[in-house]
This record gives sequence, structure tokens and C-alpha cells, in this order.
Amino acid sequence: MNELLVATIRTMWLDYMKHCLPPHPSTQQVIECRRAFYGGVWAFYTQVQCIASARSISDVDYEKWLDDIEKEHLAFQASVGTPLEGRAP
Repeated sequence: MNELLVATIRTMWLDYMKHCLPPHPSTQQVIECRRAFYGGVWAFYTQVQCIASARSISDVDYEKWLDDIEKEHLAFQASVGTPLEGRAP
């Protein structure tokens, strides 16, 4: 595996923390954000593993699933800092 192309979860977390947490977050804020971050990574990982191991969906459906995740993330990203943040789509 090319280490230059694949970041570790820890590297992604540190980048997320640098860009998404305020400059001096409380210990509790760091703990809660880290738990949520790793929980999200685990949820995504388990879905990918289920699909890969069972070959339960076609390549076309897998690509659609990835596209849907990207769209959902972009919608979330667009809602940050707006009255829509924290509301179900």
C-alpha cells in the first residue's frame, strides 16, 4: 500500500482537529469530537467491509452508494454554521 496516498486514521483525526476544532478546545470537546470522528470512521469501515466480503452489491450500486455518501457529506458541510445545522435532511 502506498503510504503517501493512504492516511492513517490518526493522521486524518489530527487534520480534522486542526481544521474543525476551535484554537483552544476544552478537554471534553476534544474527547467528544474524537469519539464521534472514530465512530464515524468505524461505521464507514464496517459498511465497506460488509460490501467487500459479501460482494453483496454490484459495482454500479457500490459507486452509487459512494456518490450518495459524498452528496450527504456535501449537504452536511453546506449546513455547518447555518440554521439547518443539526437538523435531519
